Amino acid sequence: MVESLYSSQELLVNKVSREIADELSNRHKIYFSGSGGDINEKIKKLSLSFNCFRELKLEEARGLLINCAEMYLKEINSNNELKEYLHARPFTAKDIELTIYIFNADGRNLDIDHLCVAGTVYGEVQYKKWKSEYSMEKILVESFEEAVRIVREGK
Repeated sequence: MVESLYSSQELLVNKVSREIADELSNRHKIYFSGSGGDINEKIKKLSLSFNCFRELKLEEARGLLINCAEMYLKEINSNNELKEYLHARPFTAKDIELTIYIFNADGRNLDIDHLCVAGTVYGEVQYKKWKSEYSMEKILVESFEEAVRIVREGK
């Protein structure tokens, strides 16, 4: 019998991440593109990434990102199997990374000056646009809490 190269924590995280990614994909018409994290004896970080094949304005991207991140956190924190492995309980926006890469409907990059990435990183929400054919630039960085407030207020 061959033992897995992955720890029980990693196997559990892969299973749970895939379940959450499938739910987010189905709910929001975004497509899972990867997962990861910082997982040793304890789970310190978890990450998911998605591709979105429709142009999004910043406000739409913010709403989508916050909705996905809040659901991700809710699922992580409510999963009894994961709880014993979490470095911090509850997991917060500082403990996850969630990235949405934005493309046009046929999968090509959007034009220069169009939003191409929205993501949460270390409790911040960052938005990037194409600066040139091969480079991006940050156009806005806000705290996760500020982004949540803006989405809830409907601005």
